[in-house]
Amino acid sequence: GGVFIKLGQLLATRPDLLPPAAMAELGRLHGSAAPLPEDQVAQVIREETGLGIEEVFSEVDWNPLGSASIAQAHAAKLLDGRAVVVKVRRPGLREQVERDLAIARWLARTAERRTTWGAQYQVTSLVDEFSDVLHGELDFHVEARHAIEAGAAMDRQPRVVAPQIINSLTSERMLVMERLPGVPLSSQTSGMEPARGRLLADALCISQVQAMLKGERFHGDPHPGNVLVLDSGDLGLIDFGIAGRLDTFERASVFQMLVAIKLQQPSLLHEAMVSIGAVSPTRDPDEIERALSQFLAAD
Repeated sequence: GGVFIKLGQLLATRPDLLPPAAMAELGRLHGSAAPLPEDQVAQVIREETGLGIEEVFSEVDWNPLGSASIAQAHAAKLLDGRAVVVKVRRPGLREQVERDLAIARWLARTAERRTTWGAQYQVTSLVDEFSDVLHGELDFHVEARHAIEAGAAMDRQPRVVAPQIINSLTSERMLVMERLPGVPLSSQTSGMEPARGRLLADALCISQVQAMLKGERFHGDPHPGNVLVLDSGDLGLIDFGIAGRLDTFERASVFQMLVAIKLQQPSLLHEAMVSIGAVSPTRDPDEIERALSQFLAAD
């Protein structure tokens, strides 16, 4: 179900928890899920707008642009001709999520009680955090707000953009946004020219790090399926269901981490990682600093 697909996607980003082979296998979960039939999508649109399809959109492509564990997206045109993407939440998903989260919490409590690794990684806290993030993803009002705030934060970086949100048609179960002309980075079959690739990679990194250090909204899940290579040659970010904003303490710690990496100082990096909870303070500091030293020395 949707919860365990999302959990697998989360684990696919945690090299501290899983070996590379397992991460590669779970990374496949960023692909498509089984698509919803047209009648179910149309029913959600009618229920959320209180109108007929033809009263809202002049055109809807019922072949989905993407079908994920939480929602399905379709290309459409508004009555004024603007090209948009309509994202609808899977019917009955909230009830399924609550049921599956109860199972995940039971598994986490069991692992924490019966295994040393469960206690070491505090898996109950991980599931609680995962639950909070997932509940945010279920409400498209939250994603809409994230997209607007992240788009404003990226105004300083013209090579990276976010879609504009159509607030008048957005609800808890439906999100309507500008359609950015381009293709997902994950679907690129031939690599772009290296210099252009480095330029865009730098632009994406700079846009998100600047937002972090300024306490602004940043994208929390920029995997290749959520990064578009636009027809203009620039980048577009989509799917802001997971996004973040750092407080003053977290910003200072991230800044310290960047300084430590720049200066090749493993002890300073270890201190910053402990302060944000990325490394347990009970772990042997000499062992951790030796590992960080090897990481910093790697080419």
